[in-house]
Order: sequence, then structure tokens, then C-alpha cells
Amino acid sequence: MEENKDLTQEKKKETAKGTTRKIVSKKATTSGTAKKTATKKTVKKETTGTTNKETSGTVMKKVTKKVAENPKVAERKKVEIPEKEQTKTVEIKKETEKPKFEPTKKVEKKKKYTILKAILMMIIAALVLFLMHFTRNYIIINNILTKQEELNKSTNYSLKIEHINENATLEYYHKDNVIMLVKDSNTGKVAIWSDKDKKESIFLNMKDLIATVNNEKIIDSFYDLKPHGIISDSEASRGFEFMYFITSEKVNGIDCYKVTWIIGGETAWYNKENGRVVRTAIKGQKEDYVTEYSNWKFNELTNEDMSRPNLMGYEVKTNQENQ
Repeated sequence: MEENKDLTQEKKKETAKGTTRKIVSKKATTSGTAKKTATKKTVKKETTGTTNKETSGTVMKKVTKKVAENPKVAERKKVEIPEKEQTKTVEIKKETEKPKFEPTKKVEKKKKYTILKAILMMIIAALVLFLMHFTRNYIIINNILTKQEELNKSTNYSLKIEHINENATLEYYHKDNVIMLVKDSNTGKVAIWSDKDKKESIFLNMKDLIATVNNEKIIDSFYDLKPHGIISDSEASRGFEFMYFITSEKVNGIDCYKVTWIIGGETAWYNKENGRVVRTAIKGQKEDYVTEYSNWKFNELTNEDMSRPNLMGYEVKTNQENQ
């Protein structure tokens, strides 16, 4: 009995060993299949990697060819240009950078040409400036002359004249053929009255109360006393507009044209609004002789204003007595 028990136990052990061997063999088979699948996957990955590398390599070759053909793109992409093309560009640069030696005759001709060109440009600029100066002066002078027509045509006007250097004032009245002039200075006050129609002139010394009557001579020099300054006649001024230097300046609060005669140095200031002379200046040895004109009035004088002066209180003398 004991022997049978031992045999049964040995059989059980052998069966257990057989089962364990089968399990181990199954595990080995499963691990083998897993290894096979892993190897297949790695093979696929390697093949795909190689194909990607081949395609990227072909693309890079194409790009490098295009970049080699276009050096500008090479500079942007920072791709190296082949040595042959680099040598070509270097040779072209050397050819362009080579100094061009021209003969001395050509250089001299070029210098003469540039000098002549500069002279011509200067002449043209001077002519343009001269024309601008002439046209501007022409417009201003004609404007003054047209506005002075009122004074030229007028037979009824008055004004005040001040001689600054002499500290003297002169009041001038003109109506038709009768004039009156009153001068006030450091030496005293005098007046002149003259009538062309009656052919009579009277000189009044208002300080000493002496009146001198002249029935023979008429003081023509005081008739038509119409101050124009240096611009008095359109015909005389025509063609000489370039001889004036004209600027703008205010005189006693009046906007004026300052007109200077270039040769003589005589200057006159004209009211921009009405063209009347406001001031004149004549160059002297020591100082300028300055005269100012103001209180212009037109068509305001009456016959009573210009009537023969009353000589009551005066010592009356005739021209024959003075002779």
C-alpha cells in the first residue's frame, strides 16, 4: 500500500511538471509572436524614415539648385553660392571697379564745358532777376503815376510842405488861376498872393506889416506847384524803371513805397493808397535835405478863400517905389 502511494505521488509530480512546461512553452510562443510584430513595426518605421529622408534630400537639392541660379535669394536664405558663380561675380566687380583713365584733352574739354555752363547759368539767373526787378518796378511806378492823375488834373487843391532842415513850413493854396502861399520860418512869416487873370501879385511881410504890390509881373514859379517827387512824368520815367530801387516803409503812420533813384541817390516816399508824395530826401554834402508833404485837400477852396488879401494895417508899397 505504501508503494502504491509513492507511485501516485510521483505521477502527480510528473503531471504537474508537464503542465508547467506547457505554460512555459505557451509564454514563449506568445513572446515570440510579440517580438515578430515589434520587428515588423521597426522595419516599417525604418522604411518610412528612409523614404522621408530621400524625399527631403531631393527637395533640398532642388532648392539649392534654384538658390544657386538666383544669388539674391541666396543672400536672403543664407545659402552658399557655388564657387564658380562667386568667382564670376568677383571678376565683374573687379572690372567695374577698374579706374577709367581718360586722356588729358578730354579732361580739359570737360573742365571748359563745366566753366561755360556755370557762366551761362549765372547769366540766365542775372537776366531772370533783372526781368523780375524791371517788371516789379514797372507795375509800382505805373500805379503811382495813374493815382497822381487826380493831382495833375486838379485846379482846386491845397497842401502843407515842411522843410525839415530849415525848420520852415509852407502852406500852398491853388484855385483856378489864383494862388496863395504862406511861409513860416525862423526869420518870420511871409505870404504871396497872385492872380493871373488880374495880372496882380502881392508880397506880404507879416512880421513888419509891409505889403508890396506888383501890377506888372506875375510869379509864375509858384503856379502849378504840384509835388511829384522823383516820379513826375510817365514819358520821362518810361524805359528807366530798372534805375529805381523800391522798398516799403512807413512814414508818419502811412504805408509808403520808398523809391530811390540809383544814380543820384534821391529818394521819395509815395502813399500806397493814393500815390501822393509824402516825403523827399536829396543827398547833400553834410546831410540829406528832407521835405515832407501833408494835409492834401481837393475841391474844398472857395472864391472867398482865394480873394485879394486885406491890406488894412499894412504899409503898402508898389513895385515902382522899390525900384
